[in-house]
Amino acid sequence: MAYGGLAGYGNDHNTTTSDITGYRAKGEVDGYTAGLYGTWYANGLDETGLYVDNLLQYSWFNNTVKGDELANESYTSKGLSTSLESGYVFEVGHGAGNTYFLQPKAQLARSGIHADDHTEQNGTRVSATGGNNVRSSLGVKAFMKGYTAHGNGQQSFKPYVETDWIHNSEGYGVRMDRVDVSQEGSRNIAEFRVGVEGDVTPQVSVTANLTRQVGSRGWSDTTGMLGLKDSF
Repeated sequence: MAYGGLAGYGNDHNTTTSDITGYRAKGEVDGYTAGLYGTWYANGLDETGLYVDNLLQYSWFNNTVKGDELANESYTSKGLSTSLESGYVFEVGHGAGNTYFLQPKAQLARSGIHADDHTEQNGTRVSATGGNNVRSSLGVKAFMKGYTAHGNGQQSFKPYVETDWIHNSEGYGVRMDRVDVSQEGSRNIAEFRVGVEGDVTPQVSVTANLTRQVGSRGWSDTTGMLGLKDSF
């Protein structure tokens, strides 16, 4: 059993354009998170074989949005999220000091993040919808584990590629007074990810990845992530 805590910060800039009016809205989000995680391995701390991974985290966000010819608006969102993942790691080959693995997996996650109701300066009452989304995913990950010499020991590095099918039980959107505006094309998503994890020191490791998601009706999303982990 491995377990620990986590903390994170993220920043996002986005632009939305109406196909009907041509008006645009620009937004920015600053996000913070803290949580706990744990992983159970059927073979002790050996990563091969069956595993179960769980995560509990609380997140809060400061959001701003500015539409064409409209005043700047700010609001907050926050909530508790949980996830449970299970899979099986197979060793499929090795050579030249590297070992190759295949990892089919399934995950179930619930997002409890809700945005506060907000009244715009023009009097429009805005409420978020889809805040109780349950996401299920099926996927497979292929990765290589190698080692580099460092001082008197070795440090590991793990490049990987991953593909997933994701289903969201709810679509995200907003209700403006009595008018609902929802995000189409993101209920069923194909996800592709490439990344690498590696040790900087025996206690510190870094991870980086690039993720591309594609849905229906022209929906798509591309994100990048850089993380730092300190073990003590």
